[in-house]
Amino acid sequence: AEALRDATALLSRLDVAGSGPVAEAAVDAYRARAEGGRGREVLAPGYPPRAVRVLELAQRVGLLVSVAYENGHGGAVSASEMAARGAALRPVERVARRAVVAAYNAYVEGGEVRR
Repeated sequence: AEALRDATALLSRLDVAGSGPVAEAAVDAYRARAEGGRGREVLAPGYPPRAVRVLELAQRVGLLVSVAYENGHGGAVSASEMAARGAALRPVERVARRAVVAAYNAYVEGGEVRR
């Protein structure tokens, strides 16, 4: 959550959000992909509920980051803005990957997902 807050604040300051039909298509694609994943089992029975919640959230965040990468550089118009946008997204992507690993390891590590 902290990485997402930090990235959101930085991206807001940079004002590099995309707009127009490309941005709308990206949001629609995200919604369609997120809806497609609902209602499925994400972990085997026996995992703690917190691990399931962590995995679901990490997958949604990872999907958001992948949509951001798939759609070019958003509203960034200079090389420095593009680099700053990428630098803001990388920690979020890294934290999401770590959360996925923590969720899958929760069963082995005694059932609790550590932060």
